[in-house]
Amino acid sequence: MGLTEGDNLVQSLVDEISTLIYDKKEKSIMESDLANMRFWKLNGFPVRPFMALLEKENLMHTNLVSGQERYFFSYDQMNDYFFAKSLFSQNISDTLIRKILCEEILQLKDNHVNLSNCDIFVTCCSFYAQEFGKECIDVIDDLPESFEKDFVVRTYIRSFVWREKKYISNKSFLAAAKKYNVSRTDFWNVLIGNSVKSCHPLNADFLHTLLMGYALSERDYYWTKYINGIFYDDSNRLVQLLRMYSSGKSLQMNKEQARKLLILCGWLLSSSNRILRDYTSQAMIEILRNEFDLCIVLLKAFAGVNDPYILERLYGVVFGTCCKRIKEKNQAYLILAEYVYSTIFDQETVYPDILLRDYARLIIERFLWENPDYNGCIVHEKIIPPYKSFPIEQIDEDYINKKYDGGLRQIKSSMSFEGHGMYGDFGRYVFQSALKYFDVDEDEMYKQAMSFIINDLGYTNELDKGNNYWGYDRSETKKVERIGKKYQWIAMHNILARVSDQCDICLLYTYDDADDLIGVD
Repeated sequence: MGLTEGDNLVQSLVDEISTLIYDKKEKSIMESDLANMRFWKLNGFPVRPFMALLEKENLMHTNLVSGQERYFFSYDQMNDYFFAKSLFSQNISDTLIRKILCEEILQLKDNHVNLSNCDIFVTCCSFYAQEFGKECIDVIDDLPESFEKDFVVRTYIRSFVWREKKYISNKSFLAAAKKYNVSRTDFWNVLIGNSVKSCHPLNADFLHTLLMGYALSERDYYWTKYINGIFYDDSNRLVQLLRMYSSGKSLQMNKEQARKLLILCGWLLSSSNRILRDYTSQAMIEILRNEFDLCIVLLKAFAGVNDPYILERLYGVVFGTCCKRIKEKNQAYLILAEYVYSTIFDQETVYPDILLRDYARLIIERFLWENPDYNGCIVHEKIIPPYKSFPIEQIDEDYINKKYDGGLRQIKSSMSFEGHGMYGDFGRYVFQSALKYFDVDEDEMYKQAMSFIINDLGYTNELDKGNNYWGYDRSETKKVERIGKKYQWIAMHNILARVSDQCDICLLYTYDDADDLIGVD
């Protein structure tokens, strides 16, 4: 047709079609209306051949409606975009725009709206934010609580995944989510969907700041209960990514994208879904082995987190990375080892988690093994247990005989030691079994654990309300554990750390017994 790259004819045609669609308030136009547009007279092109080119490029489609040929944009979102663009190109006032949104697009009348126009409305909301620097979702405030209102709100919230980042305010997003009681699924999906986007107001850095502000039990209620279920959704893109990385495959991404993805993965470690935690850990190691200098960045980012379950696994991930890293990067390892030493061991008291301590020690031990001539600030004797920790003070409350309901009843049952009536498998075979190596009052240790779970970790029955998980099965360990079970592990690792610091080791065999056991004459 003699077109050149400099000709902007398609955009000109699309703009005129958009205006016509807006004027007629329809999603398609008749061929006769299309033929009467000014575009053809101005440019001298025949209608059908030119439109055939647009169809070939998948920009426009045709269909017979009531025996008439009608043209429409190939994708609904494209139609919504051009409709909104046409509306906002008319220099209409804020007040009039809101009136059009309410009366003509949503068609709010008699406490009902036209849900078929919901996508157009939401697209107009994004244009409104761009034009006026604020949101307009409040036009639905007079609508009573109903499926229709929930549908509009849900569609609006989900739009924050594709809206242009320049015109998104995280404060407005949070305000809307709170005001309209947005579901956990929609709220977290938006933040996860934006997590690795550069300079996005709702990316992983925002998610990190938000989650760091929660108390442990509050975060577990809102966040952990949500992520516990995502691993079994095969369509979930984040889960697909975790599975891919844990299998040894990878995607090409820059360092900043890797950092954001690692921040997101760090928060997945709060999960009591053991499969999700394990796949996430493997994926993080695969990313970090290529970006080893991000290990210290990650540890610093989570240094103040109030969830030991995250922190202990994070140190485990870093140790795994130290073993699997691709490039030597000795300087990065030196900085990491000295950071771990100063943060964990060169303190008045050492972080009371027996797993975290061991992972932290192994990070340093491997560094010293790889660098035998090291003469820096690390004092090897300080990383060898036992360590200093807060004293174990006697608990006066009788947690052994106290009655509970809900999740606390599950915890008490699971944690009960042999000798407390009906013992729990976790209590007898995990916790009590670990304590047998130390000279301790087991009843006191049980009370310490229950007190720690309730008073220090802040467990409430709401965390496990409605779950179907019960007990500990030795023959088939459950993959999605109760949130309360997570708190049992945290409590046990905390108490074992302090017991190993402050209590004598209990010899299970005499020397003669030991000689007999190993066959010494």
